[in-house]
Order: sequence, then structure tokens, then C-alpha cells
Amino acid sequence: MAYTTASANAFLKLILQAVPISGLADNAATGALTVHYISLHTAAPGAGANQGTNEVVYPGYARVAVARGPAGWLIAGNTGNLVAAMEFAEVAGTGVATATHLGLGTALSGNGLLLMYGALDPVIPIQAGVVPRLKTTTKVTFEV
Repeated sequence: MAYTTASANAFLKLILQAVPISGLADNAATGALTVHYISLHTAAPGAGANQGTNEVVYPGYARVAVARGPAGWLIAGNTGNLVAAMEFAEVAGTGVATATHLGLGTALSGNGLLLMYGALDPVIPIQAGVVPRLKTTTKVTFEV
């Protein structure tokens, strides 16, 4: 399914910046999300996934919170970019993997609601001593 340019931009602003879509989605509800939790994944989570599906695992790993709003996300055209770089905990232990996907969800831990996921470019090696980092220029292609 394809989105129009206007609707893609509106959906990104709704999800990432909490900007309502008039007549369709309103953020005035009590308890609206103020942050999202970014997760790293070793493969595409898939359509039936939750936040824990294919999630990276290493000692000290935790999802990273990012503000839901203009302080966390910049929307330009149909692209959402982080306002600031973010780092995960340094990889400890001997496990070796590659983070190929990023997830955007609602829970700090556990099998929360995975709102979107997408392929990372570049991928991030998950090996001892590496600090997984998302730059403002890191590209994520979200799957629809």
C-alpha cells in the first residue's frame, strides 16, 4: 500500500511528533505518549512482532527513550530524523551479532507494542567494546 506525500508526512508527524491529524487522530487523550523507546534488532521483526522480537541481547543493553515531539524528531518532507544522536550501553560479554533493524515502540522493556520497524543503514556491529550509536544521519527505512 502506498501513501500520498501529504499523508505520509502527516502520519510521521503524528507518530513521532504528536501532531494531530484533524478529523482522524487526536492527541488530546489523557495519557498520550510523551516518549518512544528505540530498540535494536538482529533481523526484521515482521508484521506480527512485538518489541522483543529479534531484539539485540547483551549484558547492559536497554532500549533508549526519545521524546515524542519536535525535541526528539525532525520531520522534513517524508523523512523523520533524530534531533540528536543516541547511544546504547557499551557491548559487554562475548556475544557477536549485527543490528540490522531499528524498532520504535511504547514500552521500556518486555514485549510492548512495536509501532514501526525498519532496516538500518549502516548496520551496527554488536561485539565487545562497541557502543551502538544512532547518528542524526543514520538512515532507517520503515516498512509499511
